[in-house]
Parts: sequence; C-alpha cells; structure tokens
Amino acid sequence: MHFTFLFNCHHVNFFPDLLANTTKYNQGFARQKCRAMEGDYHFSEQYRNRYPGRIMRLYYEDLASNPIKTSRSLYDFTGMDFSSTVRDYISGITSNGRDGCAICSKRANKWRLEMTFPEMKLIDEQCQDVYEHYGFLPVRTEAELRNRDIPLRRSPIG
Repeated sequence: MHFTFLFNCHHVNFFPDLLANTTKYNQGFARQKCRAMEGDYHFSEQYRNRYPGRIMRLYYEDLASNPIKTSRSLYDFTGMDFSSTVRDYISGITSNGRDGCAICSKRANKWRLEMTFPEMKLIDEQCQDVYEHYGFLPVRTEAELRNRDIPLRRSPIG
C-alpha cells in the first residue's frame, strides 16, 4: 500500500508567526495568514479526495501535546511498527522539559499565554472560514484563552 504525506507549514506556524509580528500586527496580516491556511486546506482536500485513506491530517498541537499517542497513530496509519525504541526516542526529544526543541510538549499552547485577548479576537474575526475547515473554536473570554486545559478545536477532526 502506498501512502502520501502532505506537509505545509502555514498552519504549523500560524500562531507563532502572529506572535513574532505583533508590532506590525493588523487585520490585513491576520487575513493573509488565514487565506494561506484556506489554500492549504483546499489543496489537501483535493488529495484526500483523490487518494482516499492515504492522507492523514496531523495537527502540531496534537503531536506536541501528546507525542507518543499521535506518533503511534501515524505509525499505525502507515503500517509501520511502533517499537519501544521509537517510543523512547520520541519521548526523549519531546518530553524532557526542553523549550528549545521543534516539537516540545511544553510549547504546544505556549502562545495562549503570550497573545493578547484583542489579538486573538482579531484572528477569530478574520479566520472564521479556516476555523470551520480545521475545527478551531473562537475564544470567548480572556480566561478561556489563558486556560490551556480548554480545547480550542473540536474533536475529532480527520
């Protein structure tokens, strides 16, 4: 069986990009990022429809928040063996309290503590279509934004 993997960094870097650009942050910038994500969504859906069962949508937040479970799911999807060596390696690179790694459990929702509530509301307003496609939920209050135990995405999304 052949599998196709599509990776695009627009959605992976969405919130960090917005945080890094807060000095030039505005409605147009948010709209531009959301349009890029919208394009990514339609591109990936074309392939999901063309190759049913061969494309898996992977969310950075899932990988960073639960790297073992998400990696196991990816291995299961591809029919690969998820060995104890793989599990230990993934655990070692994601869960040791490091903040400088690319996929650290500690960093999964760090942006929620750094972004202001007005910035988040602006993104919510500009990105409604993208939210619908990816299952993201708008933030209703600042307390909800700060509480990393409150999910900001519907589950499950395929």
